[in-house]
Amino acid sequence: MLKPMGDQVLMLNPGTELTSLRVKSVNWNDLEKPRVYNGESTFNYLCMTGDQISTKMMFIVLIKNLSFGFYDDGASKEISEILNSWGIGCPYEPINVNFRLYERVRNGDTELHYSCDGYDNYVCGEPNYLGEDLGISLNMLMETNFFPEINVEIEQGGFNDATFEIFKQALVKEVGENSNINLSFKKKEVE
Repeated sequence: MLKPMGDQVLMLNPGTELTSLRVKSVNWNDLEKPRVYNGESTFNYLCMTGDQISTKMMFIVLIKNLSFGFYDDGASKEISEILNSWGIGCPYEPINVNFRLYERVRNGDTELHYSCDGYDNYVCGEPNYLGEDLGISLNMLMETNFFPEINVEIEQGGFNDATFEIFKQALVKEVGENSNINLSFKKKEVE
């Protein structure tokens, strides 16, 4: 959740409310691990209202807010309008992002994940759903008009060849003819 606090903008972890604003250096721009200090809500400082943030930070903010089921048609427009109304922007430049795929078994169920730069998303054990999810998220990111182009490299990671191919086909199908999203795939190296 993005929240303005005075002349600052914070990103809160899901399900939390900001109880007090005691900024510590460890909270600022730390998007990798949620932290809780003495029962306080965790947050990431984005910027002062009216500032620009880096293109990479904007990508992370948006993918955290436009993925894993947030597929309504107006979501990308709504979040870009909110950020624009707060005066938050980023340089209008292409972005290069690397995603890594991996599996995790939890409670007997296989979770399929894609991760990049402190962001991790998973869907049930079906690679086609994971590919669709990432494809929809990338399309929604382009709809925000913050980036002219998104260049994505997907690393096979822990996926076997068959799972990787199913994921890849679903992702390519979902992205479709969007010429502003460039996909490249990196198969794992055989040792």
